Amino acid sequence: MVRAVSELEAALEGLAGRVDDHWWIPVRLALAQIALELDDLERARLYLEDEHGTGVIRARQRALRARLHLQEGDPQAAEMAVSSAVEALLVDAHEDPGQLIEGAVALLWCGEVLFEMGYGQEAARIAEIGRRRAEAAGIRQPVLEAALKLVEAGVARLADDVPAAEEILAGVDAGSSPEIALRVELEIARLAWMRGDRAAARARYGKVEADGERLGYLALARMARAEAVAGPAVARTGVGPVEDWASTRRAIEDELTQNSHAVVARLVLDAPFDAYLEAERRIADLLDSRPDLGALDGASTDGHIWELFLEGDDPDALWEAVAPVVAKLAIAGSRVDLRRGDVVQTIPLP
Repeated sequence: MVRAVSELEAALEGLAGRVDDHWWIPVRLALAQIALELDDLERARLYLEDEHGTGVIRARQRALRARLHLQEGDPQAAEMAVSSAVEALLVDAHEDPGQLIEGAVALLWCGEVLFEMGYGQEAARIAEIGRRRAEAAGIRQPVLEAALKLVEAGVARLADDVPAAEEILAGVDAGSSPEIALRVELEIARLAWMRGDRAAARARYGKVEADGERLGYLALARMARAEAVAGPAVARTGVGPVEDWASTRRAIEDELTQNSHAVVARLVLDAPFDAYLEAERRIADLLDSRPDLGALDGASTDGHIWELFLEGDDPDALWEAVAPVVAKLAIAGSRVDLRRGDVVQTIPLP
């Protein structure tokens, strides 16, 4: 892998500044993937810091970023990244074999992150979608097939079905790659831990750690070292399908942010945008002259709705003062929220 990094970085240097070159992103993704295997998180962050491309490419970046967050010890960020990746892949309609396989690989990475965090049910569902993509591509990839089986074995383990996990694990082609062989050993260690045979589990974990360090799979070695003390992840259940996690959390955060304001006006965009900027300026001037009413806390737009955020102790007096300016721009579908303590009143505009 060290040699691979050297050659890939040389290739990337030859593509310096050529972000539009179709090889630029895949080379960066390969470097990020290797950096994660080498447990070089700083280098992985470097190659994953910006999102480029669309569709499957962007989903692959987010899937690797989920792995990065997991290795950094930030499970919440990992959940959001894997959710965004799956969300993008489930709407991908490409039928090109290469795109299908790349999407299957990204789904595999997502499944691995999910089951390593304990989300067995979602990992199983996502792995199955990845398998269907691979079958639709009509291309047999032994490493991908083995890795998908490993996810399935891990999911069975999380469901406390040790016999099923052992049966699936026995069918994994451990010779397809050194990493697969290490992951098979890791799953055997986890099964031994579940059976209560801690001595056998720690012996297997020790083998994974030693072989991982010898072969350069340092992230796996670190994982084995940690699990030999604390054991594998326990089963967890997410709220809703994984592809909805990110959007649901964003909505909750937006609601909390918006509800902290005394007045939030939401106007459907209809006039030239300069009109909304002028309204914001006039309201700022008005409240600067009447600080007893409150203050402007900014405005934003998603291209369809313009939102104005106001702070103050008396939402009714505050809205009464700014309403003449806001109402001039309001069309059907617009509204204003007035917060009085824990109660929010929504008033349709105009």
